[in-house]
Amino acid sequence: MNRIIIAALLCLLPALATADRIYTWTDDQGVRHYSDTPKDQRAEELTPDRLNLYQRFTAPVPEPAEPDQAADDPNAFPGYDRLAILSPGDEQVVRDNLGNVDVELALEPELQEGHRLVARINDEVRGEFERPRFTLAEVHRGTWALQVSVVDEEGRTLIESGTVTFFMHQASRHF
Repeated sequence: MNRIIIAALLCLLPALATADRIYTWTDDQGVRHYSDTPKDQRAEELTPDRLNLYQRFTAPVPEPAEPDQAADDPNAFPGYDRLAILSPGDEQVVRDNLGNVDVELALEPELQEGHRLVARINDEVRGEFERPRFTLAEVHRGTWALQVSVVDEEGRTLIESGTVTFFMHQASRHF
């Protein structure tokens, strides 16, 4: 029995000896990076007791939009009833090594002519779209807060979705 335990420990020894160091830093845009080599002066080495820590990101609550002072035009668009992010789901892990996130929205009624969808990640505009299905590119590893709004030709916000928090996972040789 002791021989089996000793043999198992000896088999694990090479794996422990080749374990690389892991470094982390946050860039100027607030994106947290992980690497086996420190690529920034602010990088700090992670120790095993720090690898499993997690802090939930809480997105700020947006200010409510002011009501539109539209003229009493009977042909005027009455407004949108619903804008919700269907995908990615809240707290969903997105796995894409290229950093692409497929977004699907529920919008009622459908997007009107001249209106566009504005996608924001962590309060930064990441694109404008004309369809309720689109792909956001270059979303790197980390925790992200996604919110979408409908704006009119003059840039006024007509409706905003709730905020969805998702986690981008990109494969690494360490995990």
